[in-house]
Amino acid sequence: MAEFARCYQKRTGEHFDVKKRHIRCLAHIINLATQALISTRSNAKYYNPHNIDEHTPDVEAPERDELGLIRAIAVKERSSAQRKELFQSLQARQGVPQPVQLLLDMKVQWGSTYVMLNRAISTKKFVQDFVYELGLRAGTEGLDARKKIDALMLTESEWERVRMFCSLLRQADKAQQAFSSAQTPTLFGAIPAIETLHSAWNTRADKIKYSSFHGALHAATAKLNEYYEKTADSNAHILVMLLHPERKMAYFKKHWSENLQKNVLDLGRDLFKQRYAATASSQITPPRPTKRQRTQSFMCETDSDDSDTDNNGVDEASSTPWLAEYERYVNTNEIIPPGMTVVAWWGLNALRYPIAASLARDYLAIMSSSVSSECAFSSAGLTLTKRRNRLKGDIVEALQCLKCMYQNDLIFREVVVATEEEKELDEMDLELAADPDLAEESFTWDQLVADDSDEGIYEDL
Repeated sequence: MAEFARCYQKRTGEHFDVKKRHIRCLAHIINLATQALISTRSNAKYYNPHNIDEHTPDVEAPERDELGLIRAIAVKERSSAQRKELFQSLQARQGVPQPVQLLLDMKVQWGSTYVMLNRAISTKKFVQDFVYELGLRAGTEGLDARKKIDALMLTESEWERVRMFCSLLRQADKAQQAFSSAQTPTLFGAIPAIETLHSAWNTRADKIKYSSFHGALHAATAKLNEYYEKTADSNAHILVMLLHPERKMAYFKKHWSENLQKNVLDLGRDLFKQRYAATASSQITPPRPTKRQRTQSFMCETDSDDSDTDNNGVDEASSTPWLAEYERYVNTNEIIPPGMTVVAWWGLNALRYPIAASLARDYLAIMSSSVSSECAFSSAGLTLTKRRNRLKGDIVEALQCLKCMYQNDLIFREVVVATEEEKELDEMDLELAADPDLAEESFTWDQLVADDSDEGIYEDL
């Protein structure tokens, strides 16, 4: 980005602030924190095909490495077709309709460790039977070979630690799923996801139940804190939450102090003022409003009871258009109809809040994760192979666009007439007006990464 800033300033003469415009990949942050959790808790090596015994944990240790034991059993089960058949036959004898295999994790994907532990827990009985049967077969080779296999058998206390380990990784998985989308904005879920994950791990670190994971949890929360503080370098994370028409200040009012809430409002006010000053001299003629947008504008002007706080700055706001729009936007309770995305809502309400819509176009387009862009590079790598290494840039661009349109069903998609879409949305508004319960349904950011009720973060020790 530093090189881009240099070239940008050289060409345009404008300064490009790298620090403020650097949005870190949230998936990478979750990965670093979770890897810190795994590596601090477990010293077992990952499976290395060039050294087949390197991953085996110390079975004579006072507190054995439960993750290493599960990994060693998975390697044993997947090492030959006969052992795979044995594990499946054990399940078939118990009437399992679709027998499964154990999964093996890899170093570059922490999620693979989570699914490996989760699969082992779901097949616990068969894992124990498999180790026993494997030990019997190894007994023909000698007593030492059988003892080596039997040593991999997990005790009940070790299985309980596996469940706790899996529950800790489940919190990271929920946080990652909160912003895993390539087609809709998700950056407004960044701060809630990180704060909720930090709260879940930090709360468990103080429990006696998780005493075996204290060091790992402190290392993971420290890594989260490190990158959480770096989000303060950019205002984008806060602004996208404020630009969510349905939630706005809801999360800040619930979890942040009054001083921090005031800072958020001041930040939004300053941004509205700057955007208004930048666009005030523009002579671009606004598009002609549609029937639906005219109706929404009329409803907004006549519905003065939607404000959740008293607007004491009406006189001041009326003298400055940007402040009037800002106060109206922040204090109006908006509802996004079911099935409508945030982007579609802003497209329909751009005339009501022109400055806010301009900001939404800039900030909601920021990706919370670089996964989708990395997938695009991977897709291009599948197009440009050794046998197609002479394709020119325009052909590659056309092929990638065609591939994207085909995968997202944009080529043979049914054409929707604008009037029919407006009619459908109008009917949806009437349904919301007729049923006030739909408008009063509560939603919190905590639902994005809410903890399982049976795990009880705040349960009594």
